[in-house]
Amino acid sequence: MILVVGHGPSSNVDPDWIDEQDFVVRLFTGTHKQKPCKYSPHVGTKVDVIVTSRPRNIFSRKHLNWWSETEYRDICRDMARPFTVKKLSNGTSACLIARHLHPDEEIGVIGFDTTMTGYRLEER
Repeated sequence: MILVVGHGPSSNVDPDWIDEQDFVVRLFTGTHKQKPCKYSPHVGTKVDVIVTSRPRNIFSRKHLNWWSETEYRDICRDMARPFTVKKLSNGTSACLIARHLHPDEEIGVIGFDTTMTGYRLEER
């Protein structure tokens, strides 16, 4: 299974479970003020690929692979068009890129609390 790990509270699961997955996709949402090389997973340690719109902020970590969100933007927009015309989140783009690159693989998501419910858990 490909596991896309978001940053919401529901991603606080057993770190070993995340690390046992076949392929782990992480999201890089750092700001331009964040120094390169400062990426570290918030739960678990496995990182197979990072989805980012700012690869220059992580490129000096040579052992990390990434999917540049901008390279796949048109593909993601076409995949999402039947459902929305709004700007896609980094996490939604990660799922769509995973589906595009690995169409036969099962994709799981955790930490997408706002996406799945429409509101932040702390708002309830």
